Amino acid sequence: MLQEVQQPDCSFDELDVKVAIPNLLIAGVGTFSHFFLYFMNVMANNQGVLRKVQDEIDLVMDNGRSLSNIHKDGMPYTYATQMELTRYLSLTPMGLPHATLRDTSIAQFHLPEGTEIMANLWHLHHDEDFWDAPFEFKPERFLDEQGKLLSSSHPNRKHVMAYGAGQRVCLGEAMGKIHLFAYCAVIARNFNIKSGPQVVTCDPRDFIPGAVIEMPDFELVFESRL
Repeated sequence: MLQEVQQPDCSFDELDVKVAIPNLLIAGVGTFSHFFLYFMNVMANNQGVLRKVQDEIDLVMDNGRSLSNIHKDGMPYTYATQMELTRYLSLTPMGLPHATLRDTSIAQFHLPEGTEIMANLWHLHHDEDFWDAPFEFKPERFLDEQGKLLSSSHPNRKHVMAYGAGQRVCLGEAMGKIHLFAYCAVIARNFNIKSGPQVVTCDPRDFIPGAVIEMPDFELVFESRL
C-alpha cells in the first residue's frame, strides 16, 4: 500500500496513482501511436516533404551519429513537419471536456458553475480566415524566411493547441513531442516511405470522425536508404 504524502498545498495518495497511470498509458500510447501512423501515411502521400525531411536529417547526421532529441534545434524543417502534423490531423477535434469551477464568463457569455466546455480545435486548426489552404500539408507555415522555426509567440504557433493550453494542458506534452520527433526522424532517416496496394488519403476530412479521429486501414512500402 502506498502511503499518503502530505505537502503544504497538495496531496497524492493511492487513488491518485490508480487514476494517473491508466490515463498516462491510454492517453500517451493512444495519441502517440495515432500520430506516428499518421506521419507515415502523410509522408507516403507527400513525397516532396519526405525528401526535405530526409535531406535535413542527412545534413545534420552525416557522420553516422545516433539521432536524438538534442538534434531538434538543427532540424527546423523536421520539427515544423511535426507541428504541421498535429495541426493538420487534429486528432481530438473537440479536445477534452472541461467544466467551470465557479460562475464565470467568456466574452459576453455567462457560464454558471459546472458548465461543460469543449474547445473546437478542429475549427482552430483549419480556420480558412486564418490559415492559407488549411487542408494542404505545409510545414513551411512554422518557418520564417530564413528557414528557422517561428518563435512560440508567433500567431501560427499560438493557433495550434493539439495538447490543450493553460493550467489544464496535457501533462505529457513535452514527452509526446520528444518521442514523436525522435521516432519520425529515425524512420525518415532509414526508409523511403511509399503507398502500398491499399492506398488511403491523408486528408483528415476523409477519416472516421469521433472523439478521436480514426484512419481507415492502409498499407505502406518501406525501402531501406542504408
